[in-house]
Amino acid sequence: MTVIGINAALMQARKHGISRYVTQLVTHLDQIETGKLNFKIYTDSETHDLTDFTRIPINYDTTVRRILWDTIGFTRTTQSTDVDLIHSPDKSPIYRSDTPVVTTIHDLLPFYFAEERGFLNRRYWQILLQRQVNISDAIICVSHSTKNDIIDRFGTSGEKIYITHLGTNLSPPSKKDIRSTTEKYDIL
Repeated sequence: MTVIGINAALMQARKHGISRYVTQLVTHLDQIETGKLNFKIYTDSETHDLTDFTRIPINYDTTVRRILWDTIGFTRTTQSTDVDLIHSPDKSPIYRSDTPVVTTIHDLLPFYFAEERGFLNRRYWQILLQRQVNISDAIICVSHSTKNDIIDRFGTSGEKIYITHLGTNLSPPSKKDIRSTTEKYDIL
């Protein structure tokens, strides 16, 4: 059985953006046939009620702890828990790994809006995202544009980059939500 370790630490962060993506990814894993796969979800044990997964609590309450978890702690934990493949669904940099690594990169916003970030934040992404691209055996990105950005900025081969467009939750809105929106924007 193949064991996939997923860094889902962002499940305990804000509930939008990449945090929402990670939550949806993990939530929907139990809806697929996992006969030959087992998942180890690395997140706070009280964040989400997961069944049939291994939850490993982490301390992610400060920026420094997040950086240390993402760059060192996650890799060390996966190596001590016999993981066959590491997935980092939010481009969190991994310092080094003897285990194959798959990284999801949604965009390169830290580079396109660098002026809105402090010097240390810019350097963090310049150095560690380059390292993450280099260490990754495969990269999942959400668009052709992001794939091209990764190739252009980091000089990596396009052969290890796979495009998987983000899904959507197609649940219909409630009548109350429809009414509220139509009134708010004076529609109809």
